Amino acid sequence: MKKILVTFLLLCGLVYASPFDQGKTNFSITASKNGLDTILGIGANFFLFDGLSVGAEYRGTFGDDNSRNDINIPVSYYLRIPGPIRPYVGGFYRVSIDDNKNNDYETYGGRVGISTSRGNGYLNVGYIQEWQNRGGEVHTNGRPEISGGISF
Repeated sequence: MKKILVTFLLLCGLVYASPFDQGKTNFSITASKNGLDTILGIGANFFLFDGLSVGAEYRGTFGDDNSRNDINIPVSYYLRIPGPIRPYVGGFYRVSIDDNKNNDYETYGGRVGISTSRGNGYLNVGYIQEWQNRGGEVHTNGRPEISGGISF
């Protein structure tokens, strides 16, 4: 009977564990739209503390003119509040490698939104604001973002 009870409690801990707890690793898939461009990506984030993650992501941008490859380093904090929805805030640094090799550039930005989770899965809906440094010229851009993933 003790073995059944311990097994049940461990399984409940897995089912109800937050994907934003310290030591968790989240794997994500991102999809976004920016004008005529479609942005698809994959990533992994590690939670250093409850709610605080640091990660690495790859994103490909595909559009009418050309394509671009992005390497992104995000930092996010998910507020620890009771209930199924958590606000989040974060920042990122990105290096973009364009098909036209003379158009490579860096981007800095921030994101805000809400996240909901069930078991070890999560879904984020938010907004991104970014500033791009293209050869001394600074461009700004904002867009909605939807992302989701699973945590181990």
